[in-house]
Amino acid sequence: MPVFMHSVRLFYNIALNLVFLAGFPVLFIFLLQRSKLPRPLKDVFGFYPSPCRGWICSSRRIWVQASSVGEVGVAMPFIRELVTRFSDISLLLTVSTPQGMAMAKKMASGIPEVTILYYPWDLRWAVKNALKRWRPHYFVPIETEIWPNFIFSVREAGARVIVVNGRISDKSFPRYMRLKLFIKGIMERIDLVLSISEKDADRFCALGVPLKRIKTTGNIKMDIALDNDLIKKRDQFRKFLGISHRETIFIAGSTRPGEEEIILKAVDGLDMRLIIAPRHMDRVGEVVDLSKRQGKRVELFSSFLKDKKENFLWDILVVDTIGHLISLYGLSQIAFTGGSLKDYGGQNMLEPAIWGIPVIFGPYTQNFRDEAVALEEAGGAVKVTCMDDLRGFLKELILSSEMREAMGAAARKTVESSHGAIRKHVDECIEFMKNRWL
Repeated sequence: MPVFMHSVRLFYNIALNLVFLAGFPVLFIFLLQRSKLPRPLKDVFGFYPSPCRGWICSSRRIWVQASSVGEVGVAMPFIRELVTRFSDISLLLTVSTPQGMAMAKKMASGIPEVTILYYPWDLRWAVKNALKRWRPHYFVPIETEIWPNFIFSVREAGARVIVVNGRISDKSFPRYMRLKLFIKGIMERIDLVLSISEKDADRFCALGVPLKRIKTTGNIKMDIALDNDLIKKRDQFRKFLGISHRETIFIAGSTRPGEEEIILKAVDGLDMRLIIAPRHMDRVGEVVDLSKRQGKRVELFSSFLKDKKENFLWDILVVDTIGHLISLYGLSQIAFTGGSLKDYGGQNMLEPAIWGIPVIFGPYTQNFRDEAVALEEAGGAVKVTCMDDLRGFLKELILSSEMREAMGAAARKTVESSHGAIRKHVDECIEFMKNRWL
């Protein structure tokens, strides 16, 4: 390792450990008092349980890191395809948030090849503990889950690094470029980047990944298909929630602070029922309180799941569960994707689009820039900037079934035309792995 890179890494580790020593006791007490310890401390310090015999004996040990819910949604179809096409494969899927853990357990049920744990903090000793116990052949971070100590250590342990669905957001790229002298040393240790677009490929190259190690394979998030399970759940939810085919349902998915107020004002007095799914579950109580101020009947979605009663009476349904949003989109005639009216970067607008319904989002969609552009250009989505815009457009869609159908058809076609990214990613992984431990 060059002297400069060694010095920078040394500084990073000293600073990180000082912050940890100073801040951890306070953080631990704060979380303990609120019963919000985010994940097992043994995991974050790398003291993982011993791997099963199947992992130890496997000739293909692959560690996949997916930070939270969105990344898990990318990782799982990739993992399923790997399991289908590889024999003698073992996978460790790590996550960084409780929401990601809940989603991973739900999606990975029935796949015995997958073990799920929390990702270790990027403390060098914690990373060493984890790698010493699990010893992967390949490390596969999803999108931009690139932590310095882990990348350095996993390469020193002899494993290869493959970035899947690689992307660098408009917001992150300038920051990374300012740190290029440090970032370059990390990026040079990546063996293969499978990027979602040429623009992202150029950004990885600019940050130090050699061009010959980068391939553009499309966006797994755009490779969405409706399966029988999703349709069955949609139909079940429709029955128990008492939704007829004649009424208008508007769903606002993955909303963030400041957006619910705008949405509630926009729909006030309109002939529709509203489903709100906040991005983070710890905000459910806040969203319920905001909704009740409208003088409407407000129900929690978990009440429906628990009681299984038919024909719930509700005007506003607040979703307080993880893993059901994509099926709930199928109940609606119009969808809004959150994190876009306020500057959070947006959420995946293709999930409602696959159901063939019009999609609305705000101006802040930098985390899903390609998807937003594709839907807008095809006529399957519209961008709004404020409450008045949103309300005006909702009125148009309520009055015109022809407009809803035309936009919905364009939205579905946009998603269907993007199929194939999962297969391309796995094809490239197989090609890369052919002569490396396999």
